[in-house]
Amino acid sequence: MPHKALHKHLRGILVAGHCYGPMDPVSNIILNAIWYDSVFPLLEMDAEIEPDILDSQSMLRMETRSLDSLVAMVCTATGFSEHMAVEYLCYKQCDLSVVFQMATKEVCHKACDCAGQAGKHPKHLELASFLMSMARNVLQDLRSLLTNEATRKGYVISDAVLEQVYKIMEDQSSSTSPSVGHPRLCPSAWKMLGSRKDDFVQKQKFLGQALEELLLDYSNHHPWEPVPRLDVICGVKKNDRGHSKSYHVNFLVYYDDVASARVLFFAEVWESSFQAKRSEPNTSVNVVPVPCTRNGRRVESSAQFVKVYCKSSRKESETSFCCPLPYYSPDHPYLGRCYICEPILSKIVHPPSGNHIGADYSQLGEQLEYLNLRDTIPSAADSITESDFVYFDCLRDTNFAKVLNDGRSLEEKKLIIR
Repeated sequence: MPHKALHKHLRGILVAGHCYGPMDPVSNIILNAIWYDSVFPLLEMDAEIEPDILDSQSMLRMETRSLDSLVAMVCTATGFSEHMAVEYLCYKQCDLSVVFQMATKEVCHKACDCAGQAGKHPKHLELASFLMSMARNVLQDLRSLLTNEATRKGYVISDAVLEQVYKIMEDQSSSTSPSVGHPRLCPSAWKMLGSRKDDFVQKQKFLGQALEELLLDYSNHHPWEPVPRLDVICGVKKNDRGHSKSYHVNFLVYYDDVASARVLFFAEVWESSFQAKRSEPNTSVNVVPVPCTRNGRRVESSAQFVKVYCKSSRKESETSFCCPLPYYSPDHPYLGRCYICEPILSKIVHPPSGNHIGADYSQLGEQLEYLNLRDTIPSAADSITESDFVYFDCLRDTNFAKVLNDGRSLEEKKLIIR
């Protein structure tokens, strides 16, 4: 999606961006997110909060529920067993457009309803009715706009084409009023909500500044490449082990002068490296004493020294860095494993070089014992997430309002958000 549109629909992606529907998975995510944001707009939002972080825990929740939705849809539409449904999804790469074309409208509606229930979609009945209200030629137009344009523009939809998608969606959907009888938040709930939003703002500000600086350092050492710009942060895992705090971050970058797809980056951010004055060069890395230039202009850096990062099997120094992530080969022995992020199911992609803390593969065996615990993945996927606080709407998020009003601590709350 275009830069501005992606930020506009972050809430729709995290809350209702399920990948089930009458098109390919990515097109369904875009379609469902736009529909949810237009029909159920956020009525109350703090002006100072402009989220640009895709909460990784919310993404895990969405991925898990989307898979449940897809399996339920195939089983309902075809009569397959769960095992056969999974095989079919693998064979079709989760594209169920053929199922929609061959099944009757009644079967498709039932399949969408069952998929929404299985995936805990917040408005599954309304979404099913919306999908069934669109004629096949309208769906074909949407599919053509989303897929053909994306391929031609390097997997980034143009603003002009997205406007056409908006126009089709407006003609097909209507706004829905918020439910009545919504609960009011008690003082302690408002305090908790405000505290979590403040924490989010501070984290977003810190990570945004840190990643901008790391990208500048990376650009200084790769002057032959286009200048990368921070687009959106799509995964964050904080490591509180020991006395130092660090983050493993995935984020997308775009380029001003190149019409290409977004590129996924990885960063290891140490709080100490941005809090302390970097007045002395780090002896563990090489130092470039002068700024770099590109296209006749000087590229400034807020850091006094620019670091050159070397690949190694283990990372021992507290040095922040970022790097683009390659398309992994299935024959790669490690695929960027991390014993810090994996045990809690954090959806962070790591560099295959192992140049990050947590890349000691000998510890993975002990850390991954959670795989034998069947309840780990469902409980992690259904837990309260950061986005639940950031995008809270007291006029519509009635279940989460009840959670906030609960007198117990946040750690004790076990209610599953639906």
